[in-house]
Parts: sequence; structure tokens; C-alpha cells
Amino acid sequence: KQWYQRRVAITAGELCSSLSFGALSSTHDQTCFLQEVFPFLYTQNVDHDFNTDKPLNFNSLDLRLRQAITVPVVADKFNDNVVDMKKRAEVDGVLGPSVVKMDPGRSMGYFVYSQDKLDIEGKSNFSTCCANTALTRGKWMYEVLLLSRGIMQLGWTTPNSFANFTTQEGVGDTENSFAFDGKRIKKWNKGAIEYGEEWNVGDVIGCCIDLDVGKISYYRNGISLGTAFDNVKTGTGIAYFPAVSLSFEEHIRINFGDRPFNYKVDGYEPIQEYPSEEISSVDQYLVSINNILKIHLNSSKTNNVYYSQMSMAHIFDKIGHLLGNPYIIHSLIVPFITDKCQLPEKRAKFFEAISTFLDEWELNHFVDELFHTVALISYCCIYSNQPTQKIQLLQLAIDMLANPEFSDIIVNSPLFGHRFMLFLHFKGPDGQLLSSVVPHAWWPGNEEHKESFEHATRSIYGAIKQVEAMFAKMLDILISGRHLKKFLAYLNEFISHILAVAVSLSNLRNIPIHQQAFMSNLFLAISRSLAENTTHLSANRIFIRPAYYTTKNVQCDFSELPRVGGNHSHLKKEKSPDCDSALIPLL
Repeated sequence: KQWYQRRVAITAGELCSSLSFGALSSTHDQTCFLQEVFPFLYTQNVDHDFNTDKPLNFNSLDLRLRQAITVPVVADKFNDNVVDMKKRAEVDGVLGPSVVKMDPGRSMGYFVYSQDKLDIEGKSNFSTCCANTALTRGKWMYEVLLLSRGIMQLGWTTPNSFANFTTQEGVGDTENSFAFDGKRIKKWNKGAIEYGEEWNVGDVIGCCIDLDVGKISYYRNGISLGTAFDNVKTGTGIAYFPAVSLSFEEHIRINFGDRPFNYKVDGYEPIQEYPSEEISSVDQYLVSINNILKIHLNSSKTNNVYYSQMSMAHIFDKIGHLLGNPYIIHSLIVPFITDKCQLPEKRAKFFEAISTFLDEWELNHFVDELFHTVALISYCCIYSNQPTQKIQLLQLAIDMLANPEFSDIIVNSPLFGHRFMLFLHFKGPDGQLLSSVVPHAWWPGNEEHKESFEHATRSIYGAIKQVEAMFAKMLDILISGRHLKKFLAYLNEFISHILAVAVSLSNLRNIPIHQQAFMSNLFLAISRSLAENTTHLSANRIFIRPAYYTTKNVQCDFSELPRVGGNHSHLKKEKSPDCDSALIPLL
């Protein structure tokens, strides 16, 4: 359907230029419009076979665009050119396919992998996995986004070292493997030495290797932790794979360069080459899309409406197949929407053009990857008392969920639940940022900094309330729309999962912190949404189990009670039998 609409619009433009269709065939109007939309056709100082002095119209637009911008064809990710691979190995010292990811064939223990093999979760006591690409020389890095904060060893290994890994020993436990573990704050190479600082959920760990001098270093959120190892063996016949070892239920996402680094380190390159030609092409066409949207919103001329549709058809015909690229979405599309399309009507027009002119597979890929990318960026947002970026990203997610065509793609994705959890996480500040937000401590009796402290806490409270309001808006769309059943099914599955994890870890407090934060924010969002929109659920659909608490009449040592509220069956297990009579229903 979309392909047909796109071709019809392009053909209509060509006919308007060739035949006599009244005002629509005005060459002057077409030239003025197209010159405003595609300024690079007139300003680029390049040698082309066309004459920029010749009037531009829709009949010649397709040829002019193809001559001005070379749009790369998407390569087959699973069939790398052998010649290109050999050339990259000889020139750059990179041994492996162009698309870098974790390799289940080079693993020890069990993992759960995402489809792109970049999101992995350990399912054994200590699971180890290597990437599908090795390095022999040069300076390289990859980033690890922490989705949990437990025991993990992140680093590098040679093939010979990997052969000695077990489900008890992994990266850093053998001679030619090196790792950093921020849970235990140690570096590992056949043994452990104190190094670095404690990591947290949402941190981005940069893993850097310099094979020209034999050095490995690590970064936490762009801040150097110093040189970890300077004894890395290099030379003929030695290659290093990126490798990670994860404890049970530990969860990370790895970036080898398929999207921009959060904190690129000068002098170090991503292992996967970034799509420079594709970025250049899409970037120029986004300028034209922005021009079209401005003209369309600010002009009531009938011609401009038709011209806008025809121009959009040409643009998406050229770059539609590139818009699902994670690097392009992260570096170009998200900034374009949040910066250039802040006005609701402008953003709605952009979404409408996307839905109209992208092929079905292009649309599905674009929407799915856009929602995923926005979730990842949102997850990395560190708390500040002006959470502008977090709110912008949440608003973009809300607008996508409010779009019926987009929301169908998003909610029907098998990864929707995981991505939704990423949105409802708000990374707390580290010590340095917290000291800038709350520069002075205060306590009763110390009146010196009371005013400053209260101002800071009010600022924190206001920022949190802003973000919580966005959480509630997102939830409101899900519980009030046609996706309610799927959303509730996801919540049921998630709650069952964390209860199973709690049982396996023998303590509810050992549930990963990001899942605890998600549940807390989810509860707040549900409470707020129900308080503001009581029409979503009728009274007879709400059932609250009776809760019990202990009265003051009972002769018990309350300081030794693990809790004083909850269900009757649970409290009976926690209290002595003579306390049972003091349990009275709260409701």
C-alpha cells in the first residue's frame, strides 16, 4: 500500500510537469518550491552532469536527486564481502564480519540473547561469551550498558584463553584474558587487584584496548578509571576478542559501534564501522523534510499541499530503506524529532509522512528501532534538577504510543515489556553530581545551610514529579486504549518473573535494583493515573484484599517484629500465636 502511494505521488508530480494541469503545472511555482525544499541542488559545489541554471520541476527531480546524492544500498548483513573482510584485516587489523555482535558459538554456560545478539543475560552460575570479531593491532573500544549491577567481568581475551574458561572461571581468570568488575571493584588477570570504582545500574562502561603499546583501560560514564593493564601481549599470531562473563541473572547491552557511543574516548575507534555515507545522505534529506514541514504548516496554498506530498514521496523513495539503521536513528532521527519537531502538529505531520510513504517492512523496522533507541537513551539519562532530556524522550514515546499505527507495532513487539521497563527507570546521580545539586548538607541545629538545603530538596522533588507525571501519561495510554489486555498480560508475566527470581535468590531484596525501581515507578504511575482518570476502571472491577496490622494492646516487643502490616496468613507466620488475637482487619 505504502509503496503504491509513494509511486503514485512521484508519478503525479512527473505528470504535473509534463502535461497541462492548470496551476499545478506551473513550472515557476514548482521551481520556487523545490528550490526552497532542496537547496543543496543549487548550493553544492560538486561536478554533476546537470545544469543548475535549468529550471527544476518534478519531472526532472528524481534524476537530479540521484545525481546530487548517492544513497548506498543496504548490504546483506549475513553475507559479508570476502574481499572487504580481507582488506579490513590487512589494513585495520580487524578479523571478522562487518556487523559485530556476540557469538553464541563462542560461549561457555547459558545466555538469553536478543535478536541482534547485543543484549545478553546470564543464565548460569558464571557464563562467558566472546564477540564474533578479533583485533590484532590498533586502538579499539566498545561500550557496555549495565542493566544490572552485580558480579560481571568485562574485557578482552585471546582464543587460547577462552579454551580454558569454565562456568566457574571466565574473562580475567586466565593468563591472556583481562577484565574489570565494578561490583567487587577489582581488575582481573589470573588474580584480582583493587581497581576502579563501584558501578551502578544505567552506567556505561567503556572498554578500551591499545594493541600498539599493549595497554587496557576502562571508563565509567566517560570518566577514566586509569590504566588497568600495561602487560598485554601483542604481536604476530595474537588477537583479542571482546569478551564478558556474567553471573546468574546479570544483564547488559553491548555497543560495538552499531550506534553512537555515549562516551567516545579520543583516539579509540568502534570495532564496527559507522555508516558514514548513509549518515550523509539521510542528513541532507532531513533538511529537506524539515523545509517541507515548515512550508506545509505555514502555507495554505493548495499547490504547496500537493507539492509537499510529491516531494516527501521522492525523499522516502530514496532513504526509506536506511531509516531503520540504529546508528542513523540514534544520531539523526531522534535529535530531528526532539529538536525540529517539538510542535505537536509538526511532529504529527512527520509521523503521518512516515506512515504514508514507507513500505510496510520499512515502517515496522523504523518504528520498532526508534522506540528501542529512545528507550535506551532514556535509560541512560542521569537525574538532574532540570530533566529536560528525559522529559523530551518520554514525550516522544508517548506520542508514538498515541499513534494507532505506531502503537500496534510497538506493543506487538516481543521486546515491548523490556523496552517499557527501560523508560520507567530514572538513574540516580552519583556522588559528584549529587554534590552539585545539593552542595550543602543540613540537619536540625545547623541553621547555616538550611535555606540552601531546602531549596535543593524542593528542586529534586519538582524534577521527580515532572518525570512521574510523564510516567503516568504513558501508562494512561496503555491502560485506556485497545492494548490493555496485552499490557496486563505483560505485567502479569513480569511480576511472576520477579517473584521466581526472589524465590531463587531466597530474598525479595535481592531482586535487581532496576526491576525494583520499575515496580516502584509503575505503582506510582498507576496510582496517579487512576486518581486522575477514574472512568477507566469501574468500582466493581477493583478488589483489594483485606490487610491486617498489630494493635498497641498486644504485649510484644515491636522492635523485633519484621513487619506490622500485610496479609493475615503472612503475619501469622511472622508473629507468635499469642499475637494472633491482636491482628484486626484494616478494611
